[in-house]
Amino acid sequence: GDNPVMIRTTNEFAGAAQFSNCSFWGPCAENVVIEGTGQVSLSQCNFVHWAFIGDKTNQYSVRHLGGTLMMTACNFREDKPHIFLGPDILGATIFGNRFAGGMKITNNAAEGRVEIGLNLTR
Repeated sequence: GDNPVMIRTTNEFAGAAQFSNCSFWGPCAENVVIEGTGQVSLSQCNFVHWAFIGDKTNQYSVRHLGGTLMMTACNFREDKPHIFLGPDILGATIFGNRFAGGMKITNNAAEGRVEIGLNLTR
């Protein structure tokens, strides 16, 4: 399609999805898009080659729009927008990750729903 995504959960997603030691190599529009009320865990993952296809001005490696996200020990290898947190998420924990070019996270979540810390920028 016009805006390919490597992993996408839909509005109907209410379960649990766990990805450990995965590499997300594009080219793609976004690596991961999370919707629904379920739980997604990304651990020790590598993210590369997003924002290559389609409207590159508003593309993130990870777009979190619903449910909960646990992200730890992941490596964002490009200096592009990394993570988008939407206003309707149930929660997100983002810690111990590495971000190329500085941490680029857009946080539109309600207060108290997001914990971000102990991340490394290079």
